[in-house]
Amino acid sequence: AERTVGVERLLSAILDTNTNEGKAFVVADKPTATMYVFDKLGNLKGSSPVLLGVTKGDKNTLSSLSSRADNPLLRTTPSGIYTTKSIKHEQYKKEYGHEWLVQLVETTAGDNSTTAIHGVYVHTPSEQRQARLDSKSIEDNRVSWGCLNAPVQFMQDVVQPTFENENGKVFITPEEMGSDAMLGLP
Repeated sequence: AERTVGVERLLSAILDTNTNEGKAFVVADKPTATMYVFDKLGNLKGSSPVLLGVTKGDKNTLSSLSSRADNPLLRTTPSGIYTTKSIKHEQYKKEYGHEWLVQLVETTAGDNSTTAIHGVYVHTPSEQRQARLDSKSIEDNRVSWGCLNAPVQFMQDVVQPTFENENGKVFITPEEMGSDAMLGLP
């Protein structure tokens, strides 16, 4: 996927300020519903379309999944800077088609938001998540509970090898504020 000017500007700022702390990192660009994975030097390892929270916005202060289940309007992919924590569990393979999930913790957004990157969840056929990922339109990429859903092959080939042995950083761009202010970059 061709990177936008905003993503290029953010990438430069991350590298100039070492905000990635010398670690591999992800830039999840919500306006284009695209995730870019970079090595610690900023070299692109891969990119993929992603599914986002059903509701546009930059904060998701609810930590309770049951609260989100009761109100689809609270399913937002929160913006900010996160530290990754890879978790391997057989249950994830049943749920997401891949046994690895990347939990995003320690947000700098200041509201204790949390989310994850995982393989596309396909157990609710009416949501047509895989078809949404496969479509050329980004208008239909809003269906998750707030997590970034990526194709299983991308998780296996790019995300897992990048983060399974070392934590990294994830930068989720905002939709409603400027990236610079929201992400605390110069």
